[in-house]
Amino acid sequence: MNISPALSRHTRLFLCIACLLMATATMLGATGAHLLQTRLSADRYDIYLQAVQYQFYQALGLFVIAALSHVLPGSRAVRFAGWLVIAGVCLFSGTIYLTTAGAPRSIAIIAMFGGISFQVAWLTLAVVSARGARA
Repeated sequence: MNISPALSRHTRLFLCIACLLMATATMLGATGAHLLQTRLSADRYDIYLQAVQYQFYQALGLFVIAALSHVLPGSRAVRFAGWLVIAGVCLFSGTIYLTTAGAPRSIAIIAMFGGISFQVAWLTLAVVSARGARA
């Protein structure tokens, strides 16, 4: 017997993307540990690991956003925060992965926009939390 309401499209989407982000962070972390640690300088390897860690943290946060999306299915602010987290992972971690793979270091400035996306997402959820069901 299923007593919970069906998941909304955004809840399902955020759950799916969170799972994919966790899976790719796991794969990229393993790749780093087994293939890149001996091929990258210590500084570049540390930066690569930071990108993996941020991807993990934000993927976990996206699970929280999916849960909030289920509890507050009409909240545009929750959906906005979810998309900001996804964009932030692409911009922050993605840029670092690309520079580690040999892309010009000049694109590293893009990572800053990913960090800003993370901050805006979590501050948006702080406002949603403070306002309660009205958000």
